[in-house]
Amino acid sequence: MALSDIRLKKIIQGKGTYEGDKELADGHGLSARVSTHRKIIFQYRYRVKDLSTNKLKAKRIKLGDYPTMTIKNARAELSKCKELLEVGIDPAVQKRIDKAKNLNAILMSTCIEHFIERYVRIKRKTPIEIERLFSNHVLPAIGDLPAKDVVLAHWLPIFDNLVDKGFPVQAGNVLVKSKQMLKFCKQRGMIDTNILVDVAINDVGSKSQKGERVLNDKELGKFWRLLDNMPSVAKMSPVMVSAARLLLIFGCRSSELRLSRASEWDFKEMTWTVPKHNTKHGGDVVRPIPEKALPYIKFIFQFSKTDVLFPPVKSISKSEFVSRQSFTNLTDFLNQYIEIEPFDTHDLRRTFSTKLSELNTEPYVVEMMLGHKLGGVFETYNKHSFIEQKRTALNKWMDRLELLSQDNDNVVLLSSAAS
Repeated sequence: MALSDIRLKKIIQGKGTYEGDKELADGHGLSARVSTHRKIIFQYRYRVKDLSTNKLKAKRIKLGDYPTMTIKNARAELSKCKELLEVGIDPAVQKRIDKAKNLNAILMSTCIEHFIERYVRIKRKTPIEIERLFSNHVLPAIGDLPAKDVVLAHWLPIFDNLVDKGFPVQAGNVLVKSKQMLKFCKQRGMIDTNILVDVAINDVGSKSQKGERVLNDKELGKFWRLLDNMPSVAKMSPVMVSAARLLLIFGCRSSELRLSRASEWDFKEMTWTVPKHNTKHGGDVVRPIPEKALPYIKFIFQFSKTDVLFPPVKSISKSEFVSRQSFTNLTDFLNQYIEIEPFDTHDLRRTFSTKLSELNTEPYVVEMMLGHKLGGVFETYNKHSFIEQKRTALNKWMDRLELLSQDNDNVVLLSSAAS
């Protein structure tokens, strides 16, 4: 039975360990080999004369990875191999020769490494996320190819693979970073052209949609009560339960909390100072610590063995932080157990901002706690931290959350003016 995209994509998109046929024949020696992890490679089985014994020897050569290499291209590669055999050339030997010729060529992996080393690690506050993006999606597909030979047809399967797996926004992110990388390398004379310059995000994926979700009071009550009962509801790390609370209490970016160190928290002055290298606007963000939030923070400190508050669970390194995905999965996990419309960490920030405004908090105070630049003359000449105004606002916010968590339909919230 000849290979087909429908058949192969069904295998790749399946879940769990693959237990089907390990080798799927296409004909004429071409087949697709499937691993238990659902990785598919094209291979060609053939016989060639062994010069030492003068006998035919069975050999196998890898042609490429699916879906980076299409079935059509695999069949074309098969034809090339057969042409080599007809003139007495071993395809495997020729492949090694071709690879040797390219040793002096600049590989795509070299371009990516140069971009990360000379741009990302210097210009970006969280370079690890960009490094991981290239490592997971680009390098495995085209990292070993000479940069000068990489064409659009090599890039498109990378984006298509992400879209097929249900990650169109990530496909767009990969495109944006890859275009930046190619532009940087072109300016440095490493490549002659940016092959992705005319490709738009909508051509290969989709943009991240601007959210409008704000949790109402009843939903906030359910959220808070779920965290109270989480140990009995599901197997979730107690530390991450407290982290979920702090994301809502402070309205901070998840990266600010994820990259937090114990030294940032001053329990004498009752403040949390996010250093400028972890903020988006490049300046420190100082937030007061409400008294009612202290137990959740202290709980996290109890589990911390180093200055890093959120290290990877299974990491040997004591200086590495938990992954960004862990905090993304946090709300995904909670959404499975709370009977409200799904939400994410950005929705918690939006809820924080909206609810503080409902509590008559001055807009500039809300903006400062969100870690936003105020802009204009205010930012240039006014360096006051407004710490007491922030403290008052957060204390009101904690009182509101505590009241909402009571699960009492007879509770009447005070008006904003009265509160």
